[in-house]
Amino acid sequence: MPIDFVKAVLDTNFLLIPSEFRTDIYELLKFEGFNELVVLSPVKRELELVGDRVSLQLLEKNKHALVEAEGSADDAIVEYAWKNKATVCTQDKTLKKRLSALKIPVLTLRGGKVLRSA
Repeated sequence: MPIDFVKAVLDTNFLLIPSEFRTDIYELLKFEGFNELVVLSPVKRELELVGDRVSLQLLEKNKHALVEAEGSADDAIVEYAWKNKATVCTQDKTLKKRLSALKIPVLTLRGGKVLRSA
C-alpha cells in the first residue's frame, strides 16, 4: 500500500517505546516507508523532562528534523501534521481522537504490531 504521508511526526510517548519495550522505532518507521522524521521542540522538551536517557540518546543518534514550535506538544503536533500532511506517531488516546477528527493519519504500536488509522 503506497504511503501518501511519508513525513512522520513523533510524539513523546512514541519516542519512549525503545526504552519501555525494546523496539527499534527508527527501523520500524524506515520499514514502513517514512523518509522524514520530525520532532517538534515541545516534544523534545517533554522528553528531556521525563529524563529517559535511552530515548534521548537514540533520538540524538538517529536522523530527524527538530522543528521549533509554540504551545503544548499535542497542539503543536496537530498544527504541524495538518499543515505539512504528516502522519503522527503516538500512543496517546486523546491525541489520536483529535487527529482522527481531522482525518490526520496516525501510526501506533500495539502488541508489537503497527496499526494505522486515518
